[in-house]
Amino acid sequence: MRTTCSCSTRRCTRTAAASTCRGTRRATPTSAAATYRAPSTPTSSTSSPRPRRDSPFTRPGAEQFEAAARALGVSRASTVVVYDDGIGEWSARLWWIFRSFGFRTVAVLDGGFAKWRDEGRPVRVGALSRTPRRAADDDAFVAGEELPLWADRSRVLRAVDGSEPAALVLAADPEDLGDDHPPLVPGTTTIRVRDLLGESNAFLRRSELEQALAPVLTADEVVTYCGVGSASCVDALALTMLGHEKVRVYDGSLAEWWREPIAS
Repeated sequence: MRTTCSCSTRRCTRTAAASTCRGTRRATPTSAAATYRAPSTPTSSTSSPRPRRDSPFTRPGAEQFEAAARALGVSRASTVVVYDDGIGEWSARLWWIFRSFGFRTVAVLDGGFAKWRDEGRPVRVGALSRTPRRAADDDAFVAGEELPLWADRSRVLRAVDGSEPAALVLAADPEDLGDDHPPLVPGTTTIRVRDLLGESNAFLRRSELEQALAPVLTADEVVTYCGVGSASCVDALALTMLGHEKVRVYDGSLAEWWREPIAS
């Protein structure tokens, strides 16, 4: 996962609730102290916040995430653009984590590195070895109180039994789960990440996104999940882009649910 931070120009197209960066203008991000030898956009930074030890892939705590963001040079005044070299699930997850701690000036590069590279935009190959400039103490990044953007198993159970209704969305492709997997969460609607993306891995046009998400778009609350909580953030991002104001990501996803699955 790579991030670009502290953009000096705005190159992001924004909705009221979400941001995707179309790469229409050059940004000037900081670099990181990490080493990553795959091609990347110029002066990118790499980010890999560690999950909690007891639950691999789940989100880090506020103190841990704050330290990771500060190490990349992120300040309160930064505009952060995140991207990855896949279909956007890890960049969407980092975007979701930033927002969950109250940081709003964060965007996802639409189409990620592949689209950027295929459009002939500048890239670099080699180690990202420069130390980022840390913000002054009074401008340092602060992870605020965590917002209600996550769901746990108990929340999902309340959706299943109807005591607290919510539309449950599987973002993973069921074929990727294998032929002999435990039951999915009862009442699930499957809307794969691939259903939301075009050939360049960029999001579909708004009208097409609305059509793809139509089965759950009018629900009062939506809870997305997948295998480990990454692809679910792409569906959550798409819903937020369309203006849905009550979306949660089931952080434990099937990795947690399958410890005690409930049959439909």
